[in-house]
Parts: sequence; C-alpha cells; structure tokens
Amino acid sequence: MTAITARESGSTIVHRVRRSPAPSMRALSVSSGETPAYDLVNGRPDRLSPYPGSELRTWTEQELLVCAGAGAPSNLAGPQAYVDSREEAVAAALRAGVDSFTDHGTDASVVLGRLRRALERGLIGQEDVDRVVRRQLLTARFLLGEFDPALVLPRNEPMGDGAPLLPLTPGTADARLAVAGLLADTVEPGWYSGALPHRSSPLDGIRGRFGADRVDFAEGVDRIRLRTADGRALRVPEPTGGESVRGPEAALDPALPAGRTDLPPLTAGTEGGSVLDLIDWGDGVPTLRALGGRCLSVAEDGRVRASADEPGGWVVRETFRFEAHGDGHLLLRLGTGGYVSVAADGVKVAADRETAETFTVETVESGEEAVARAAAGAGTVIVAAGNDPHIDGRETEDRADPCVRRPPGPPVAGRARHSSSPPPTRTRYRTRPPRSRPCCGPRTAAPRSSPSATA
Repeated sequence: MTAITARESGSTIVHRVRRSPAPSMRALSVSSGETPAYDLVNGRPDRLSPYPGSELRTWTEQELLVCAGAGAPSNLAGPQAYVDSREEAVAAALRAGVDSFTDHGTDASVVLGRLRRALERGLIGQEDVDRVVRRQLLTARFLLGEFDPALVLPRNEPMGDGAPLLPLTPGTADARLAVAGLLADTVEPGWYSGALPHRSSPLDGIRGRFGADRVDFAEGVDRIRLRTADGRALRVPEPTGGESVRGPEAALDPALPAGRTDLPPLTAGTEGGSVLDLIDWGDGVPTLRALGGRCLSVAEDGRVRASADEPGGWVVRETFRFEAHGDGHLLLRLGTGGYVSVAADGVKVAADRETAETFTVETVESGEEAVARAAAGAGTVIVAAGNDPHIDGRETEDRADPCVRRPPGPPVAGRARHSSSPPPTRTRYRTRPPRSRPCCGPRTAAPRSSPSATA
C-alpha cells in the first residue's frame, strides 16, 4: 500500500468537524455509516479514535457501520507504525468501533487470519466479534435491503390532469412506449461492488412488463468515425486467435483493474473505419465505445484497444478529452496524461503534443435525432439519466465546481419532451449530491462534426 502522510489536527478542529453534522443526522436519520480519516489526529490514527463508540453512535438511534478505508488497517502497523503487529492493528481498530476492514483487495483471507490470531492471543474477545456481526449482518445489510426482493420506489408526482404518474397506463394494447437515455440499459456496479451475480436494467424491466415489441429504445449518443489529418479512419480490428474467457472468477476488484493486452490495438487505414459511440459524461469528458460494446481503453503498454466492458479502475483508463487544435482535435487520455497518436504498429498514447495525431470527427448518426424518432411514435416516454460513478462520482478526484451539472451531451430529456405528449417520465441515477446552487465556470462538451461531415 502507498504510505499515507500523517497530519496533525487540533482537538478544537476535531470537535467542530465531527459534531457539526450531528443535528441534521439526528433529525433525518439518514446516515448508515462512516469511514474515519487516514490521518493522525493529535498523534493517533483516526480509526483508533474513541469517537465512533463514545459519540458518533449517539447521533442517531439506528446502528452505524464504521468502515476502514482501503489499506488503513495495514497502515496502522506499517507506514504509521502506531502498533507493533498486524494483529494488534486489527484488534485496536475493532475495539475502537471499526466494523468492516477494506484491505488486500479481494483476498479476505489476510484480514481474517489476522483477526483469528488476535482472538487466539486474547487481543479481542468473542463479544467484540459478535458486536460487529450484529452491526454488519443483522442491522446494516438488512437496512440497506441486501436481502430484500427487488423494489423500486420512484417519486410519483401527479400529471397535468391531476392523476398520479404511476402506475403507467400506456392506453390501448397497441400503444407504444419509448425509453431513452444512456443509463436506461445498464446497471452501474459502482466502487468495490465486485462481480454482479445478475443484471436487470430499467429497459429490461419495462420490456418485461409491457412487451419488447411495444418498447422503442434510443440511447441518445452520437455515433462517429475518427479520421486522421491525412484522411485515414480508426479501425477496431477483430481479435486474433480467439479471445480469452473472462468470467466471474476472473473479475477484478472494480477499484483495481488492470488494462487488457490480449486484444489487438486500434489501427488506421484508408478503407472503411469503425463506428464508435461518443458518450459524453459532462465537463468535456467522453468515453468512446466500439459497436461490439467495449470501450476504448489504454493498458500499461500504452496501446489503445477496445477492451473494457465499462469505465472503471482506481485510475480510470477509458476517459479522454478532445482539445481543439488547428482544423481538428487532439485526443488527450485523462488517466495518466499523454495524447493519442497513430503509429505503424497501431494506435497508442504518446508522451507529448508534438507526436499527437490531429483527428476530425465524422458523425454517422445523431443521438438527438434517434431519441426524437423514438419519442415521436410513443404515447409514453421514459428517460433514464445520471452519471457513471467511476467518472464524475470518483473517489479522491476533486471537482472544480462542487455542484452537479447536467451533462452537456445530447439533451435527451429536452428532445424527448419536445417530441412527445404527454411529457416524459424521468428516472435519474446519481452518485453525487444534488445541485444546491447555480453551476459556475465554463463547460466544454465533446466535439461534434459539422453538418457537411455527417454521413
């Protein structure tokens, strides 16, 4: 693990920061847990503070789950050297009120072994273990609905005629529904969620309820080709020699995936050229997805491949930024910097702007127009919108503007609203706080081609 730099804080700051949320938490009872800081507070690691047991849990009547940050238990006997052994570290954290240990990725055997040895040495008792099990299993996991059947509780506002929106009544048996939006046919795993045993998207549920033949779907993303300055188009080659199988047993911790190198990199040629989905997540941060469903990603060797099932990783490998340059754009890879270039052996990320390729964007299909077509023939339109938690809800990544912006990509809801009657139903996925004030600062969207370049 990377060593965490210790920082000293005064007791006045500790009380002000820890106590300030107490009244609202007590009134609303909305908190389910807390993660202590990595830092030293008055010379003591924060996760060994008595506050979770002596004060924090008095703020609400329901149980709170206190989770250790990733690698924090190891830090106690490692970089911070606050205790002499790993067993003493987990025992001290457990007694201080920490209920869940995030350490050593998906290998739970390491922490479990330390806890068993701590129990054998008498550093913790059975009552400590029972208390944690009660908080984790019998309280937090049940309260969060982990063992409940699937249930959706949407906001059911009345429509113009005063009738509630739900349940949906599309009218006659042949009435059509339209579903639009980037998140309508996806299930976002989020951080640390592991391999999902099954997925059922909003679109799956709507088709199952009303029949697939009555539901039209438009994702609302532009489909494009990228061409180099000399007119060659980027191409996603077919895998050679068969693709390696990646089942649940090969799934990686979503916080720590590695880029794939078993697929061929993109190339550029004068014939054909692959169509890519340009997915605009807002703030000028797009991902590019091949028609086979995989996002363009960059592995450790610097090659650009259509290899990622979805954006993810502690350093997200699938996000880019278009920078205006001459008559086109440079393509900056955001994860570690560097610009996309085209070499004889494939497309890769270069070290600097001097060797970067200048691309032009050719629109093959407009996402806005696809949504308009789907909405025009429907009596009911459902829009699913929001963000990907690995991009604009990312842990450790500061945002220049603390409030939430509507992504500046295709205005799916607006296009659906003007193309349908009655107005569309909106379903929003969000992993960031709701906007509390007007957004500030400039906003840069992903580039779009001119009408003359549209195929």
